[in-house]
Amino acid sequence: MSCPNNYYANASTGYCTQCTAGCALCYGSGITYCTKCQITGGGVSYYKVIDVDICNTTCPPGQYPYSLLLACQYCSASCLTCNTSAIDCQTCTNVSGVPYFNLNNQCLLNCPNGYYGQLSNNTCMLCVTGCALCTAGNNVSCTQCKTVNSVIYYLVYGSTNCSLSCPAGQYKVDYLNACNLCDTNCYTCDVASNNCTSCFLTSTGIRLFLENHLCVQTCKTGSYQNSTDNTCYLCNIGCQVCTGPSLSECQACRDAVDPNNSSNTLSYYLNIGNTICSLQCPVGQFIRAGYPNSCQPCAVQCIGCSVSSTNCT
Repeated sequence: MSCPNNYYANASTGYCTQCTAGCALCYGSGITYCTKCQITGGGVSYYKVIDVDICNTTCPPGQYPYSLLLACQYCSASCLTCNTSAIDCQTCTNVSGVPYFNLNNQCLLNCPNGYYGQLSNNTCMLCVTGCALCTAGNNVSCTQCKTVNSVIYYLVYGSTNCSLSCPAGQYKVDYLNACNLCDTNCYTCDVASNNCTSCFLTSTGIRLFLENHLCVQTCKTGSYQNSTDNTCYLCNIGCQVCTGPSLSECQACRDAVDPNNSSNTLSYYLNIGNTICSLQCPVGQFIRAGYPNSCQPCAVQCIGCSVSSTNCT
């Protein structure tokens, strides 16, 4: 006759000997001779380890305790350790050299957007704030940026950096969460590549000036070049050509609408021998028909004249 459950035939004594606590079936004394496990009187569960005759309260790495059978079961191939089922992974491992990464107790071949796979512990780790895609956990490892709580982050052109602003030479593109390059003539730009907001020296040393959101070498007629901020500014209303903002920095004069009476036109005249535009010619000079916007000299014998150089007044 055979021994009952929880006993084994002890050849040395000729009696049935009780198995070690935790063994439901055994063939020898000790926890390493068990073929089936059980729950002890103290309510402690023992589990049969796969492929060895051992009952233990825990399962080794790569196995998990299955309470229904009181036996260890294999974790899925990508799980290094698992908990209550084959896919309830606590840690992950490499499969045929391919790493898997843990996120919320799942082993994934690729981490989702906003995470990167950390090889040192096979875990999906969060990207830094503003990164939609990244390769590491710092702000210079981003490959795509995102908007966080209405705050827009931009991928700096030619870099792996998500920033709240774009550097000089680049402009923000909100819907792309990226910085794009300005035109080569723009030092800074906004909204579009050719919408310059400031200019600079070219690589060949040519100074460019901002005019109507374009960077030009020469300001248009009626404007002057300011080398302090590389910008074109309108001449004074009486100047056609100027080197500065005042009526004493003119090279040619013009007619202009009276700022105090839009129905009235004011005529300005370039004084002889200087760069002043005035509404009247100074003593020794006169306004001559056919010579608009410039004073003409009186004859040498005239202190003042009008209409003609010899019509002394």
